[in-house]
Amino acid sequence: MQKAETSYANQIQGLEGDAKTLKIADIRLRDCINILDKIHREALEDLMFVDGQQWPEDILRQRNDDKRPSETINKIPPTINQVVNDMRQNKPQVKVRPIDSVTDPKTASVIDGLIRNIMTNASAKSAVDTATFYQVAAGFGYIRVLTRYIDETSFDQEAYIERIENPFSVYMPIHLINQLDFSDMPYCFIRTRMSKDEFAEAYPDSDMTSYDTAGVGEDYWIGQDFIYICEYFEKVCEYETLYQLSNNEITKDKERVKKAEEEGITVKNKREVEKITIVWRKITKNEILEEQEFPGCYIPIVPVLGQELNVNGEKKWHSLTRFMKAAQRMYNYMFNAFVEIVALAPRAPFVLAQAQVEGYEDIWKTANAKNHAFLPYHPVTEDGALLPPPQRTAPPEAGNSVYQGIMIAIEQMKECSGIYDASLGAKGNESSGKAIIARQRQGDTSNFHFSDNQAQSLKQVARILVDIIPELYDMPRAIRILGEDMTDSVVSINQMHQDPSNPNKLYDMSVGKYDIMIDIGPSYETRRIETAEQLMHIMQANPQAATPLMDLIYRNLDFTYASEAADRMKKLIQTQYPGLIADDSQAVEDPEKQIQAMVQDMQKLMQAHQLTTQQNIQMKQMIDALQTQLKSKNDELQVKADGQVLRAQAESHKAEIDLAKTMIHEHMNQQQPGLRMNPIDLGNKGSGPMTTQNPL
Repeated sequence: MQKAETSYANQIQGLEGDAKTLKIADIRLRDCINILDKIHREALEDLMFVDGQQWPEDILRQRNDDKRPSETINKIPPTINQVVNDMRQNKPQVKVRPIDSVTDPKTASVIDGLIRNIMTNASAKSAVDTATFYQVAAGFGYIRVLTRYIDETSFDQEAYIERIENPFSVYMPIHLINQLDFSDMPYCFIRTRMSKDEFAEAYPDSDMTSYDTAGVGEDYWIGQDFIYICEYFEKVCEYETLYQLSNNEITKDKERVKKAEEEGITVKNKREVEKITIVWRKITKNEILEEQEFPGCYIPIVPVLGQELNVNGEKKWHSLTRFMKAAQRMYNYMFNAFVEIVALAPRAPFVLAQAQVEGYEDIWKTANAKNHAFLPYHPVTEDGALLPPPQRTAPPEAGNSVYQGIMIAIEQMKECSGIYDASLGAKGNESSGKAIIARQRQGDTSNFHFSDNQAQSLKQVARILVDIIPELYDMPRAIRILGEDMTDSVVSINQMHQDPSNPNKLYDMSVGKYDIMIDIGPSYETRRIETAEQLMHIMQANPQAATPLMDLIYRNLDFTYASEAADRMKKLIQTQYPGLIADDSQAVEDPEKQIQAMVQDMQKLMQAHQLTTQQNIQMKQMIDALQTQLKSKNDELQVKADGQVLRAQAESHKAEIDLAKTMIHEHMNQQQPGLRMNPIDLGNKGSGPMTTQNPL
């Protein structure tokens, strides 16, 4: 933004505050109007053709003065509707995926369901459908993202998508934009026209005297009876320093860096990073009516473009109508020429003898103008021969060359649009189903760039939603989400979630980074119907597989009690085929796995919320104390173990000594039967007698 303001230096010199802001906005709006003028004029002509305004004004006036036919047979809308309605039936599916190890996949699925809920409500559907129609018919349409409070008594906000009914009211500097989704758009205007009476009623505090007359060349702001109000989005860029400390802590807070250096922690690395703020203003030529910040870092206006070309530095957006206009003009000319030739061609006259209609002249004079029930005549003979009845001559040809021109124009419109009869359901020479589908897909392939560009735009819409969700959904609350099968559920966010399937689960909207993926394939409804059809084909080919597959077939069919029928059939299959389908009610998660999951969740939270140095020190001290206690416990256990080993060794030695004594005693008794020796005495020490006299 600094470069742009530098180029305005001469025009904003001496201006400050609101005056400077309004002057810059005025210069930018004027530049955008001039840059987009040609694009808007070409797109407007495309829309006029779709609307049926296809004759140049001077030619139409001349034909009307000459009382010549100037009918319009508009063949463009069916072609436009073929492409638009196909895109409506197969909208791209947005998917949110985590992009780092810190982000919780289950939280990503909640955000995915929240975005799906936002993008499938009525206003979002209307916004996408309107933008898609203008994309195909005129070359560009727009979608916008807004925020609002959920009701009049709450401070909770939500995001929603709104349509831009008039794409010609949006202005942006396309020469400064490189991305197809306009994610790098620096500023944007949405211009609304109001009568001066409506403006005075809506903004009674405004000074109406400044809007009394329009300045020369300022009719893009003020007219004789109207005032233009602009929503002015501006991306304000500032720069701040990002620090990486020696303890791997990352911060932008200079006070934190200063305190860390006092604690002996040094700055390991630093770099300049861009801080983006989106400022929204509602302005007129003379004043700022409202002003506030929009959350996130993207201007919430997303284009849905046709085919983009850059011709020698000049951008163009082509619609499907653009190249059909010449063939449509040719068709109108040829058709009206055909009508004119037929209308001016004389009726074929009758050939007859005057005597044959004598007395019936009044009837025969009106034979070419009225449908008479019969035409009477007199039989007349000449030279004895009866003359034949009155007969018409051969009618004049209506102009084969004109008819050929009509057929050529029709074929040219097909070639320019890429949509042929097969795509419109007409029967051709194809006999197999694959050949028919292949011919129908030719039209889809030739216009695939429209659906692909739409997918890129919806991806940017989802990226904006992911960017603003942490700021809007920042308090504990319950939100509605949608699954891929369009079933809704309510989950609690930013607080411990006590759902039976996820006990003690925290869905923190402020943690993690996410990426957006787009699936341009068939919608879930289409895939579900195709799945049911394929399963029924399998049943027909293999009747034995009918029963085991019935629950899947019921679940993919579209009738009121499909889910209930599928559940009942599943229980029946579990009875007839034990072990084929796992019983969900018996699935109990391993406690060890639950503990591991809790530990992983805590580790992710600790990584996401970087601990301060003091907290790290305290935790280290606690760990050291625990390790000291553990070492003391280990030493005590080791001493006890060593004592047990020594006692065991002593007992073993004692047992060995006792055994030796016993063996010696028995040996001596065998050698001297009269002498008995107590084996215990063998271990006695001293000078006392070692033997006793046997009394026997």
